[in-house]
Amino acid sequence: MSRFLPYSKIFFTTNLNEIDQLEENGFDVVVFCLFLEYLPSPRLRHNACVRAKKLLKDNGLLLIVTPDSSRNHAKNEAQMKSWRVAMANLGFLRIYIEKQRHLRCLGFVKVDESRLADICAEESSKLKVKLSQDITNSSYSEIDDYDLLYIPQDNT
Repeated sequence: MSRFLPYSKIFFTTNLNEIDQLEENGFDVVVFCLFLEYLPSPRLRHNACVRAKKLLKDNGLLLIVTPDSSRNHAKNEAQMKSWRVAMANLGFLRIYIEKQRHLRCLGFVKVDESRLADICAEESSKLKVKLSQDITNSSYSEIDDYDLLYIPQDNT
């Protein structure tokens, strides 16, 4: 039995080596370590975060590690603000960020939407204003929620 993934949270197929389903609202932490940037589109990244939200209990943590080799900390700030808006729209609030030499580490908490949805909406609204100021030659209001989880390579 694994300490990190109790069998009670996993539904196996007839073959015990294959996982068929994970329990919704059954996990305290989901970790995406160097994962999201390998999904080929913002929509798939968004879908992965939606699935993580379904798995997490209220107040559960979504930890994201993503590559960022930029020496200029401001270079990817519009991208990070965009991700924060996307996550707030999904019901996550950022509680941690750390820039390391080649990585950026992010921590988000899943909020109890029945009690705290207004905090996520307020966070999203504030960030949208800041993001609109950062994005030149485009209207933020035209950006779809799915497109907020972009990475620079999406444009190539």
